[in-house]
Amino acid sequence: MIDLPEDVVEDTIIHEMIHYYIMSNQMQDTAPHGKLFIAKMQEINRKFNRNLSVTHRTTKEEQDSDKRIQQHIICVSRLKTGKRCVTVATKSKLFELWDAMPNFPKMAELKWVVSTDPYFNRFPKATKPGVYFVPSEELEPHLKDAKELIKQGNSIRIKK
Repeated sequence: MIDLPEDVVEDTIIHEMIHYYIMSNQMQDTAPHGKLFIAKMQEINRKFNRNLSVTHRTTKEEQDSDKRIQQHIICVSRLKTGKRCVTVATKSKLFELWDAMPNFPKMAELKWVVSTDPYFNRFPKATKPGVYFVPSEELEPHLKDAKELIKQGNSIRIKK
């Protein structure tokens, strides 16, 4: 869905194959991108003149070209400093995030919304509290079709 240069696609596949190599050989690493992973990545980079990395930074052009329509559950917040922020929640951690986000440092206000705007594809799905700063003038147009959510007991639904 994202048009990347061939070498970036290859490096991404090799990155994932290092994970597979560690798992299939039942090796214990110190973290998902731990000492074993980094050592294998550096070995491949050296031996084959690759540019493997732990993360791939997408360019603004790559982000803007991602037009996939998918549902995003988003915490839209404002810090006490006035900065606007978003947190796109992973569904498996939604209830935990919903309860934790009000306690995020310097949180002034927040609301939860659901949106299918492709703009939100650019943000990683959060499993723990954290925010991404977004200028209000950039964020607002992408929230125009968002539906506000409410939590009632063990369910989350669109506010009427």
